[in-house]
Amino acid sequence: MAGWLFCCCTSRGIDLRRVTQLSWNPRAFLYHGFLSDAECDHLVKLAKDKLEKSMVADNDSGESVMSEVRTSSGMFLSKNQDEVVTRIERRIASWTFLPEARGHRVATVLMYLSDVQKGGETIFPNAGKGDALLFFSLHPNATTDNFSLHGSCPVIEGEKWSATKWIHVRSFEYPQHATSANGCGDENELCSSWAATGECERNPSYMVGSDGAPGFCRKSCGVC
Repeated sequence: MAGWLFCCCTSRGIDLRRVTQLSWNPRAFLYHGFLSDAECDHLVKLAKDKLEKSMVADNDSGESVMSEVRTSSGMFLSKNQDEVVTRIERRIASWTFLPEARGHRVATVLMYLSDVQKGGETIFPNAGKGDALLFFSLHPNATTDNFSLHGSCPVIEGEKWSATKWIHVRSFEYPQHATSANGCGDENELCSSWAATGECERNPSYMVGSDGAPGFCRKSCGVC
């Protein structure tokens, strides 16, 4: 009788018995218990006093602006923020088989840092504290997978905390200085192609940035 054989094992610190395939179109997987409670609480503590209102890119100017559509607050952690973050980075690389340093977004790992009493589901699964969702933005042939577009239900009761790891095609570091006096320019040769695929709108914090932390691709996003 024809069929599929699935093997479960523990490899490189990853327990594949905890991984559930949610979908193949888009490619999406849920890892139950990816983070410990202590790791979740540590990430929340690192972020709590540094949160800023999440913004979107203005269609005309490319500038980061407030929007009623986006209601979250966020901040960025550096890859080597501390030993805990470094350990999580390595665990993500082991699970996804994608190196830690990579450019254009190919996959996302969304880690759930809290349980929500009511609401707040990401429209893939309703996951709990410590779980991690992996989904791919690109097909294996490197074309965009439009089915990977996703959203989040409103939180009705409680707070929702999550940590997102974007895995990119090429390595990059956030720019330390603007490329000109007014902070206008592109910091990556791929900026124009990223802008053409809508990254200015999907990822304004990286592409456009803000006055205090200019993004990588302000020129291609039409800021200047």
